[in-house]
Amino acid sequence: MKLHHRLFITSVLCFTSPVYADHDNYTENDLHSLGCDGMKTCLFEAIAIDWLGGLYCRSSKSPQARLVETVLKGDKVFWKKLEWDEKGNPFFLVDYQTKKGGSTTCYIRATRSRLAPINQKGILGSVVPNVEQGDYQNPQEPKGNLKLQQSFEFKRACEAGKAYTIVTVGDILLHTALQEQSAKHQDFKPLWTPFLSYFQQADMAYANLEAPTAQAVNKFGENVTEPGHTFDGIVYSSYPQFNYHASLIGDLVESGFDVVSTANNHSLDRRSLGIERTIDALEKQGLSFTGTRRKGETTQVRPWHTIVERNGLRIAWIACTYGTNGIPDKYHQVLHCFDPQDQPIILAEINKQSQNPDIDAVFVTPHWGSEYQTQPNSTEIALGKAFLEAGALAVIGNHPHVQQPMQKYTTRDGRETFIIYSLGNFVSDQGKVRRRAAIILFVGLTKNKKGETFLNGVKFIPAVMNNYSGANHYQLAPSKPQDAINQESYEHILSVLSEAHQVAYGDSVVTNDHCQNVR
Repeated sequence: MKLHHRLFITSVLCFTSPVYADHDNYTENDLHSLGCDGMKTCLFEAIAIDWLGGLYCRSSKSPQARLVETVLKGDKVFWKKLEWDEKGNPFFLVDYQTKKGGSTTCYIRATRSRLAPINQKGILGSVVPNVEQGDYQNPQEPKGNLKLQQSFEFKRACEAGKAYTIVTVGDILLHTALQEQSAKHQDFKPLWTPFLSYFQQADMAYANLEAPTAQAVNKFGENVTEPGHTFDGIVYSSYPQFNYHASLIGDLVESGFDVVSTANNHSLDRRSLGIERTIDALEKQGLSFTGTRRKGETTQVRPWHTIVERNGLRIAWIACTYGTNGIPDKYHQVLHCFDPQDQPIILAEINKQSQNPDIDAVFVTPHWGSEYQTQPNSTEIALGKAFLEAGALAVIGNHPHVQQPMQKYTTRDGRETFIIYSLGNFVSDQGKVRRRAAIILFVGLTKNKKGETFLNGVKFIPAVMNNYSGANHYQLAPSKPQDAINQESYEHILSVLSEAHQVAYGDSVVTNDHCQNVR
């Protein structure tokens, strides 16, 4: 066998290794908190995939056991029992409804980055939705009850005070063609040039950085020779393990971005070293970030939140992720949204910063949900409301690569808050219509003379990624109804988000434009 063939096989085995970080494993205490005791069955959803496209459900706990079924991402399984193999790895014995209409019983490796509980009551406590424009009547329903195309206004929108605009975008997901184009021009900014003025004129701008920017690190987290700004497939690569050239950070800063989330399922695509090199690049360029930290850093050294101050407005940003594609977070460098250890930390941090007189607002940016689904699941619904009840003013979700609904939520203490479950992609090379659709979302805040900060409105500009067959330049462009090529993307956005919140490209953005003489 040739050496490079042996290396390829080794790389596959390393990537699919069943060895996970201990905190990713489900425990008896986790199941108890979810109410999965005794003979009661609990519903779980597959949120990750193995190397060949599904979660392997086998006839026994051995990885060499016969493959019974392949459970696809988004599929549901009924937990029956928790067991351990000889190495102490946990497995769920589950019932699975097969594609042929029958059912089977088999074993799945029991980690939180693979299987998400549909019922989060035991971890989150009692969370009662109170969304004004329709919400889940039953928080245990997986999905499908959120009303679409509902507009809303905030009761304090027209109160006097200084107005601020926060612009937010979704996933920076740079597939091969986008990285190759950026390497050719030695510049990432052409990917979003049409929207530069919006980012630069906003008081604060946020994006989800969906990969490391780790110089001289290969896919195994090893230090190697730096190739420069190119796309070599070794240091800088695309799906399934992304890594972008660090000049992207400088281009984001020049474009007007102030903060990025680094907690997502690709955070560990260059392992622990990749996180540290990414932090190096972010700190060098002065771009604030949240969701990851260096090995050995404590909360006292680097808290999980970051504070961004612009024009007299101070926002605490907190990012977390549902998992890291099964890559072990050995040194707890990533904040995990659903981890029973991390979740109380997140909720306490939100509450602490919301009570801090030096902080005007708390924004949480969870990386969660089922990919390509335009409805959130009940796990997101419950956790999103928990974030808002804990003191967050806004929750800005990402990961599904498509837009999901946005709503006003009134907390038990009467605060008006905002949640969008998924912004969709910002820039990417995904081909499906709804994945090419993007929005530039504007969240309006008002800070009055008493120092109170509250929401005054939400607007969005529809956009579309021009990466269709025949496009000679990859770029995010305004999505217009008269554009025949992108008509379907435009219609998709308006099937999820209310047209009442839309702003035409080229127009000034006033988030409370229904008010007069409030500034």
